[in-house]
Amino acid sequence: MTAHEIDDAAKRLGELKSATVEDAALAAVAFGLALAAAWYGHPLAAPLALGAMAMTFLAVRAFVKRFVLVDELAADEDAYRIPAVRDFGTRAASLQHRRVLAANVRASLAGDDRLEPARPDLEQLVRALEVGSTRWEPQAVVRLEHWLQDPHGSFRDPELPAVELRSHVRSVLASLGPQEIQAARGL
Repeated sequence: MTAHEIDDAAKRLGELKSATVEDAALAAVAFGLALAAAWYGHPLAAPLALGAMAMTFLAVRAFVKRFVLVDELAADEDAYRIPAVRDFGTRAASLQHRRVLAANVRASLAGDDRLEPARPDLEQLVRALEVGSTRWEPQAVVRLEHWLQDPHGSFRDPELPAVELRSHVRSVLASLGPQEIQAARGL
């Protein structure tokens, strides 16, 4: 990413955060007014309630858009200059989150015979994710998670040849340093 693209992304994240807060605050006020109007039997109770629901929808939409944008940006190392992306990546690279990813891979290994040719590499990936001393760059974990969740071109893709699967897993493992690879092998 260029510096200009990073600045644009940071600006967009700020706008979405502001929209979320503003829309949520307006929804809360509208709900309060709708409640008060309903209490006093005022005919504006229903329109205020509808407005509050609309504002709640807009707040949720802005929140989801911001989350998706942060998730996309977290796969790019340059985007870690943005605090929201850095925080997201830090959580993604945490041992707790890596263990969740490892459990998902392990569960898939248990129920899918077509993964047998890649089993040793996938098991090494699981160990690398679970080892607390293994150093993972946040963007690497995010990219790995995107790959693991992708129904096409990941180990979940029933049409992906085992050779390509093994190749991708090995490239992920190769991105770790030699000490981390040894730790993942259990040496």
